[in-house]
Amino acid sequence: MHGDPNDDGGNNIDANPKFVDAANPAGPDGEWFTDDDGLVLQPSSPAVDAGDNDAIPSGVTTDIAGNQRTRGGTVDIGAYESEPNEPPSFVSTPISASVDEHASPGTPVVNIDATDGDGGSADDNVSYSISNGNQDYNSDGTSAFAIDPQTGEITVDDAADLDYEGSTSVTLTIEATDDGGLSASEAVDITLHDVAETFVVDGDSQDSFDGKSEAGERTDGGRARCLRGDRAGPGGIQQPRYHPHRGAGDILGTDFCLRQAAASQCRTGNRPRCNAYGHQRGLYL
Repeated sequence: MHGDPNDDGGNNIDANPKFVDAANPAGPDGEWFTDDDGLVLQPSSPAVDAGDNDAIPSGVTTDIAGNQRTRGGTVDIGAYESEPNEPPSFVSTPISASVDEHASPGTPVVNIDATDGDGGSADDNVSYSISNGNQDYNSDGTSAFAIDPQTGEITVDDAADLDYEGSTSVTLTIEATDDGGLSASEAVDITLHDVAETFVVDGDSQDSFDGKSEAGERTDGGRARCLRGDRAGPGGIQQPRYHPHRGAGDILGTDFCLRQAAASQCRTGNRPRCNAYGHQRGLYL
C-alpha cells in the first residue's frame, strides 16, 4: 500500500449513497443480482452518473444485475446501474375547481395528486408548490391560495384576494417536484362564485372588498350589518340606518341597531337579526 491509507484520492463520495434498502440487500425476492436488490441506487443518489466511463473494463456492457452499464450517459458508482430519474406526472388533468368569493381562510378548494415518474403511489416522493397566478390583490403579503407541499391540497389563504367583481376566475400553475429535483407543472382553473356580500351600513362611500357604494351593494343583493359596539351607549348599540329610496349616503335615524344590554340580543321591531357578536344583522328598510 502506498500513500495515506485514509486518503481515497477523491474517488469516493462521502455522503449517504441512498440505496433502495441497505438493510435488505437481496431485495424482497431474496435473490441476489436482480432488479429489486436493496443495494440498487435511488434516483436521487449522489452516486448516480458520478463514475468514470474510462474506468469501465473492456468488454463490460452490463451491471451486476444484467442491466445496461450506462443508462444516463455516465456510469454510476457501484455495482448496480440505476434507471434515469423520470419527472412526476399529474394523476388527472385538466384540473378545475370553484369556490365562493371571500371564502374563509382554510376553505378547501381542490386536492392535487401527482406520482413520481420512477414509481410509487400519489404524493410519494413528490412535493407541491404554486409557481404562478397566485395573486395578492390587497398587497398585504398573503396571496389568495395556499397549497400543502406534502398532500397537494389547495385552500383559501386570503379571503380579501378573492373578489368576483375584480376577477371571476383564477388560474394557478402548480409544480410537482420529485426527490431528484425533476418537476412537472399543471394549470388549475378556479372559478369564483358571486356572493351577496355582508357589509357595514355606516354612510361610508365604499366597502373594503370591491369599492362599491352601499347603494351598489344593495342592488347586487348585499346584506347590511351594523358596526361592532365600540360606540355603544348605555342602551346598547345605536347606529344609523340606510334608506335606499333616499339615495346613496342618506343617513336616517339612530335606531338601526339596538342591542338589549341585559339579554345580549338585538332586534328590529319584533324580528331578531343577530350576528356572531350579538349585534343586529340589519335588513334594508
